[in-house]
Amino acid sequence: MEIRDLTQELDTVEVYSPGRLAWNRIGMSTAIHAMRESGGQEFLNLLWKHEFPFIKTQCERVIEKYGIQGETASAANLVQLALIWGFGYDWHVPNVTREHHIEAYGLWCPLVQAAHEMGIQEGSDLMPNWCDMFSTQIGKAVADNIFVCHAYCPTRGDRMCRTAFVELESDPLFDEDHIYQEVVRLKKAVRGKLTPTPVEDAAEPLPPFFDSFLPESIAREAVELLGRCTCHIVLTAAKLMGWDKFLSLVNEKQTYGYKYAAMKQRADFFAQGSELSDAASMLMFNYESMGFFGREVACKSPDRIIITGGRCPMAEAAGDCGPDQATCDASRWCDYYHNNTVKLFNNAFSCLHTRCPLKGDAECRVELYGEK
Repeated sequence: MEIRDLTQELDTVEVYSPGRLAWNRIGMSTAIHAMRESGGQEFLNLLWKHEFPFIKTQCERVIEKYGIQGETASAANLVQLALIWGFGYDWHVPNVTREHHIEAYGLWCPLVQAAHEMGIQEGSDLMPNWCDMFSTQIGKAVADNIFVCHAYCPTRGDRMCRTAFVELESDPLFDEDHIYQEVVRLKKAVRGKLTPTPVEDAAEPLPPFFDSFLPESIAREAVELLGRCTCHIVLTAAKLMGWDKFLSLVNEKQTYGYKYAAMKQRADFFAQGSELSDAASMLMFNYESMGFFGREVACKSPDRIIITGGRCPMAEAAGDCGPDQATCDASRWCDYYHNNTVKLFNNAFSCLHTRCPLKGDAECRVELYGEK
């Protein structure tokens, strides 16, 4: 029985592109359903607490690495571009200077694509609220008085994404319990000052350091960052709802999208077999593509395969969120998500995480079982 190494059949960018798409599907659909279920205010305020220290550290890394100077809206825009360059925000015009702020435009958005692929018909208009929160974390990491809002969004019927980086006259009141309320207040004020028609053809050239970005390294770094931020979303939703309610919501609202994505990926790789080793081949590729680096097959037989070790974005994100039952039980979500792939090859197959660092184990251990 052979477990194919699908990563050897692709170049580096092709390996990590499916992982990027998978994290976008997971993150945006989970955020939208969590905001609808538990209230956008409560969810986004808690997410900020979990995520901002990590985002701030990443912004500081980017500023030092590329020598970005100043505590300005222009600097915040460059930091965001450098940070999310490989996330899939294609066709973005990066930098247009207006009288009091910086604007960036996007003709397409991977989060909109993710929402469509997950079959989300209602609630996608909540997506810009998460985008504002994420970008404002970056703005605040650069300077306390920088606010970022998405004035236009395709989910609201606009033909483009239009993001404004604004230097406020005073620092916003960003205490941890009222982040969402402050973002909503500031967004109304900022949108009212934007000109009705954006200037799309006035883009300024990017600094030379962007020319040094290698697609291969950017693809891998993007999957690492995107995966960790997505795991923040999953853990925040689980903390608010509890794992039983959250996984029930996931099963009801996200199963269709996950199964559809798994079916498409299987077809893309011509993975037509029905053996347990075929399921393991696809699972091992998914681990690498999504940033679960360093997984190894420790044991294999026709009816049982064990995969161990490697990096775990969920464990890293749990460290940002703080220890409690929501983080300790995170492997329950992992079981659910990866079984969508495994059971596609044979519904009698099962994937179970029998060891998890969040439960005090030394490493992750995943067992695939054949028909009993």
